[in-house]
Amino acid sequence: MTHIICGVDVSATTLDARIGREGEHRRFTVSAEGLDQLVAFCRDHQVSLVVMEATGGYEAALACALQASGLPVAVVNPRQARDFAKSMGQLAKTDRIDARMLAELGATLARRDDLADFIRPLADAQQQALAAMVTRRRQLVTMLQQTAEQASMDAVRDTPVLTVVEPPDVPSRHDPRGLIKFGLLGIFLGGALGVGLALVRNVLERTGTTASEEFQEFKVLWREARSDLTHPWRLFARNRKKRASAA
Repeated sequence: MTHIICGVDVSATTLDARIGREGEHRRFTVSAEGLDQLVAFCRDHQVSLVVMEATGGYEAALACALQASGLPVAVVNPRQARDFAKSMGQLAKTDRIDARMLAELGATLARRDDLADFIRPLADAQQQALAAMVTRRRQLVTMLQQTAEQASMDAVRDTPVLTVVEPPDVPSRHDPRGLIKFGLLGIFLGGALGVGLALVRNVLERTGTTASEEFQEFKVLWREARSDLTHPWRLFARNRKKRASAA
């Protein structure tokens, strides 16, 4: 009797399946759809035995799906699989190579008289119950995926969008109100100074001290002050000239 063996290397995210030593290799995802595709792959090749390693629980869902579909499954100890690969001189280790070595190990097991010890067949009632549980699990996984996708879409939709509007670049300008204030203040102080000097001159003329040297010096200061008030740029020019001569 010819046995068609499928070796399956199971990981957390992928399932690598290999038909015999030189047969077809396919990779499937660890999902409800991937499990269905692997079952169909084994049926299309009329597989009589599926061999996989015990990988800490990752193989449980696959084994249940295969058994529920009526396919014999042998879950071997990983150490047995490694020892078999070493005995075959195969030291390299990849998912594709592991799947092929499991298929060859299955072919060796199929020739043994104690093959039944590696396979745990299910009764018809158990197989039907398991098939129902696998179907229900597939439905729940699909529902959870749809719920997660919907929640993600709702979160994106409900997230407020903040639009940062930067003010346009407006060239800075001096506030003319400040200049007006300083101008008015200068005019007020200049007017007050002029009035004060005029009162002093009037007092000196009335007291008859216009011929004194102090009055003559006052007259000079008065002319300079009046000139500075009526022509303020002369004051700036005179100060600049004094600073230049001092330098």
